[in-house]
Order: sequence, then structure tokens, then C-alpha cells
Amino acid sequence: MRKGLSSLPSPYRKSRAPNGFTLVEVLVAVSLTALLISSLTALFQAQLKSARRENARSDALQNAWVALGWLERDLRAARSVTLAADGTRIYLEVPEVQRPTESYLEPHWEEVTYSLVGAQLQRSIHGSHNPVAEGIAEFRCSFEENGRIVAVLLKVTPAERPVEVATKVWLRNKKG
Repeated sequence: MRKGLSSLPSPYRKSRAPNGFTLVEVLVAVSLTALLISSLTALFQAQLKSARRENARSDALQNAWVALGWLERDLRAARSVTLAADGTRIYLEVPEVQRPTESYLEPHWEEVTYSLVGAQLQRSIHGSHNPVAEGIAEFRCSFEENGRIVAVLLKVTPAERPVEVATKVWLRNKKG
């Protein structure tokens, strides 16, 4: 009796389990993998582009808000405000930064000018031009309510759509 011989593989018997993949199967798998990777790469690039655009927009908006903060602070403290004819330059008379020996009741006044030079909003004082904000496309000021309120508009263009930031400031120290 030969019990163990029947379980040995015979060179004449065909194996039912495949030993590997055919060339067609490998090509289909590689093609599907390449298609999946290319679509994921395109999706990732689109998301990255969108994130960069939104970061640029956010930076531009933050830049405009910082500029408005400086301008609002000076406008609230100003005792006289003069606008250029086209509204793109504003002249303010603001209290000078106090020295320890001076009184807050009798401040010294100095002239400050805000103007748009290229794409840069500048604050000029004592002949020194200090940038307040970069990337500004438009800067406009106008008087409202008998000259007691100044309306300010800043427009920045970081990408496709421009961003506008506007405010109105009541001139609490204005003479007259």
C-alpha cells in the first residue's frame, strides 16, 4: 500500500492555483494605480493653489486693517485735517509723542501726511517716510457731515478679486 504517493505533485497533472499574474493583469493594475495617483496629485495641487490664494488674500486684508488702525488712531487725535483735492493724500495735525518733562494738557502738535506711493501707503512725519502697508491699490478719503467725519477707503488686490476695507472716523478734536 502506498498511501503517501498519491499526494505528491505529478508532472503530468495541471495545477489549479495560478503561480503569478499575467502581463495583462499587471498592466491593468499599473494603469489604474497611475490614474489614481495622477488624479490625487491634481486634487492636491488644486487645494494647494487655493490655500496660497486665500493666504495672500488674508495677508492683504490684515495689511489693510493695520493701515486703517494707524490712520484711525491719528484721525481721532487730530485737531486739523486737510484732504488733497483728489482725496488720495491726507494731512493731519496730531499731538507729538510726549516727553517726560512736557504736560499732557498742553501738547505740541506735529503734521503727519498719509499718501499712496506706488502700492505702498506711507505715513510721513518730520520728512521721514514710513511705510504703513504694502500692496495697496487704492486709497481715498472724504469728508462727511460738515467735515466732522472722515470716510476712508483702502483697496488691496491680492489675487483675482480686490478686497476693500472702509471706515468712518469722527474727528473728536477738530477745531471749529
